[in-house]
Parts: sequence; structure tokens; C-alpha cells
Amino acid sequence: MNAARDAAAAARGGREFTVYVANADSADIAILALDRASGALRDVDRFATGGKVMPLAVRPDRSVLYASIRDEPLRVLSLAIDPVSARLAQIGSA
Repeated sequence: MNAARDAAAAARGGREFTVYVANADSADIAILALDRASGALRDVDRFATGGKVMPLAVRPDRSVLYASIRDEPLRVLSLAIDPVSARLAQIGSA
């Protein structure tokens, strides 16, 4: 378990769940907060990928999001997930 992520979730009362959405046309990943009770979505941030992005996969410990870029050069981005804010930061590309 990630202690910082768990503490952040507890501070929000466990009401929100983070959702990552690949947007191929706008070449970004939307970071959204989903309210578990109401189902309402709130924009948190956008991460520019520099190319058509799809699909996404998350590491089992939820520390890294992998994003497949379908434009040349084809590649997979490794994006660190901030445990408190859920924002993304690129840590690799292959």
C-alpha cells in the first residue's frame, strides 16, 4: 500500500476515486475525480502526451500509468502518479 495515497484518500473521506481518460484527438490524458456517492466528475488536470494516446494501463501498485502513443514514433510513456494529487509526470519512454 502507498501510505501517502491512503492518507490523501482518508483526508477526502474516501469519497473520490481517480479516473484517467485517454483522449486520442486532443493528445492528452484527462485526470478526473469521481465522487463515489453522486457519480459527479470533477476535472483535476490534463497531461499532454505529444501524440494520439490509447490505450492506458496502470501498474498494480498504482504508482505508474502506462500510455501507448499511436503516432510515429510509436512508443509507450511511463508516467508517475502523484500519490496525493493524482497528477502525472513522465518518467520514461520506450
